[in-house]
This record gives sequence, C-alpha cells and structure tokens, in this order.
Amino acid sequence: MEQELEALIVALDAALEAQGSDQADPLRERFESLLEETSRKHGLPSAALESAVRFAYLRWLRAQQKPPTMPPSA
Repeated sequence: MEQELEALIVALDAALEAQGSDQADPLRERFESLLEETSRKHGLPSAALESAVRFAYLRWLRAQQKPPTMPPSA
C-alpha cells in the first residue's frame, strides 16, 4: 500500500498545483480514479482514504521543504 499511497499523494499534489489551469480537471479526475481503485482494492471507504491521503500529503509537503539554514557566526 506504500506505493499506492505515494501515487495518491503525487496525484493529489499535481491536481492541487494545477488548480485554475486547463489541466485541473483531468488531473483531479486522475486522482479520484486512483482513489476509487485503491479504495476498492483494500475495502476502505473512499472518504476515509481521501482523508488519510490528505493528512499524509501535508506531512509529505513539510518533508519536501528545505530546513532553515543556520546564520553565519559573528
């Protein structure tokens, strides 16, 4: 399920980044399709899975950020 979760996170990221563009609808549909497929495969309610994916997405975003650098010593 780890690879599936990563695929869902990447698909969600792409859909959110494309909001307002002409690619938004196809990318949102791709995310929803992956969500439904994974939900059926693992017997999970899609709303619960989407909630878990969104939570994991926020953690993934924080992990992608560069840590702040230490200021030079005086």
